[in-house]
Amino acid sequence: MNKSKTWRVTTHFPIGELFPERTNSYEVGLATKWLKNALTLDITAYQTNTYNQTIKAEVPASTGYDGLYLQTGDVRNRGVELGLGYDLKLKENFNWNTYFTMSYNQK
Repeated sequence: MNKSKTWRVTTHFPIGELFPERTNSYEVGLATKWLKNALTLDITAYQTNTYNQTIKAEVPASTGYDGLYLQTGDVRNRGVELGLGYDLKLKENFNWNTYFTMSYNQK
């Protein structure tokens, strides 16, 4: 029963123990500037682990339910990012900034 005291049919299989989704992550990086701060070089490595992800799986109609919640999701992302930038001062009031980023992500 819900708060309005009306009966509702359950359409999904009852959940047993349900745990919160968790994420553990770390990131390590280095940022440098050269040539009187005109050239910038950045490098970063990271890893993120997410687990206890809840998904709804379809089940046969003969069970009496249309779905079953499972906590089977476990995802790992790790990668590296590299950035290179240049700040060019052309005139007193005019600067040209360029920044390139390259990323690699492994799932």
